[in-house]
Amino acid sequence: MIVNDIKPEALEGINLAADRYQVKSQLGEGSMAWVYLAWDSRLKTDVVIKVPKAERISNVEFLGRFRLESQVMVKLTHPHVVRIQDVGEHDGLPFVVMQYLPGGTLKQQIKGPADVSSLGTWLREIARSLDFMHSRDVIHRDVKPANILFDESGNPFMSDFGLTKVHGKNSEAESDLSAAGLVVGTPNYLAPEVVFGRGYDHRTDQYSLAVCIYHAMTGSPPMQGATVSATMVNQTQRVLPLLSDVRDDFPASSAQAVQRGLAKTPDERFDTCEQLAVAVLDGLSASSSSTDTPKNTTSRSSDDTDSIRTSSSSSRAERRRRPTQSLDEYESGAEYDYYAETDAYHSPPRRRAGKRGGGKKAGRPEKRSQKVRQRTVKCPGCARQLPVQKIHAGRTGSCIYCHQRVRVTKDLSKAIALKDGKSSGKGSDLVLGEKMFGLNISRRTAAIVAGGLGVLIICATVFISVWATQQSDSEKLQEDVKAYRSME
Repeated sequence: MIVNDIKPEALEGINLAADRYQVKSQLGEGSMAWVYLAWDSRLKTDVVIKVPKAERISNVEFLGRFRLESQVMVKLTHPHVVRIQDVGEHDGLPFVVMQYLPGGTLKQQIKGPADVSSLGTWLREIARSLDFMHSRDVIHRDVKPANILFDESGNPFMSDFGLTKVHGKNSEAESDLSAAGLVVGTPNYLAPEVVFGRGYDHRTDQYSLAVCIYHAMTGSPPMQGATVSATMVNQTQRVLPLLSDVRDDFPASSAQAVQRGLAKTPDERFDTCEQLAVAVLDGLSASSSSTDTPKNTTSRSSDDTDSIRTSSSSSRAERRRRPTQSLDEYESGAEYDYYAETDAYHSPPRRRAGKRGGGKKAGRPEKRSQKVRQRTVKCPGCARQLPVQKIHAGRTGSCIYCHQRVRVTKDLSKAIALKDGKSSGKGSDLVLGEKMFGLNISRRTAAIVAGGLGVLIICATVFISVWATQQSDSEKLQEDVKAYRSME
């Protein structure tokens, strides 16, 4: 087969690499290559095969660069970079095998100005994938919506490395291509320094990424002119308006970040693509939290804040609606409890006793009368007054102070000393003189109960401490997992 005569349909139905890859159909074409869908009989899955166009293959320098960069890209593994699984040749025609992503491209999703929140579905991941490539001395040079792909779950991937530059390895070949009049990149997303043919670095990809953001938010390529030449002139001269001036729902801080990424001079841009992405998305997040009230939220702190705000405003409204006190109520010293949780429309406000007038406090007289009515009997042994209740009537017991055995009369009027004298503390029916939780008990029993409660409190404290430590470790593990996922 003559390589220079290859046409798009030439590979359909052909088996490559000793029949491992069965070319099924053409998926499309780019500026430099044909793209095919094929079946990998070894891995039992669909793959994408790319082959250079005939006009590119005729350039010997280009073929050398294509082979070199394909081998380099096989070694680049990142969660959001399309995997290159294999490279090879078929009758002198080089090809690259990549993973197949059925979710389509960002370009296909842009059917008009996209929702601002849609940036969160791809921007950070694509920025990180580009920074990863830059850390390996690789520059993409063709970042555009058509090269941002999605899998069936909506995860974004950076694709199409046909124009990838391995830093410091292909400058001479590039000069030959430029001299031949070939455009290195897609004019709509090309950085000014590339248009001028000047030296450039990883920040050229950042410029293209910023143009992609602008395209997604406006629905059309912002630098596109009537011709390719006009478009390239726009890249070097046109200053786009702030996205916040183009659409009202785009935050000013995010618009400023995009504008910085679009700077004509690389030194005025961010150091990394992720810095651009973070600045844009943080502005969107801050704007959303300050202007929108989420209908459904999983954030506990947000729920608490909303509840506090609602409760506060409701309380102020109730205070305005409540009737004012009458003169009689004011003089009696009664005050409205404005913090009561009762509804002003359904029940009267509760009042709490004030200090005016020196009147008796509400609720206290009854309690005092109970104390006055409480009966006591005199211990015949130590002459101390022992409190008694109805349950003591006619029963025997011992004084808690002197251990004198006594019998309380049925009318609770007095305690009669028994002949058997003082109690040993064992077998007494009742212990008179000390209460715990409303019951008359001995000091020994009280000490046992108190000790038991102390042990219980210590055990509860230890349990809570262990539980809190485990929760802290669990939260730290979750944060580590999130940090690991964010690094992918």
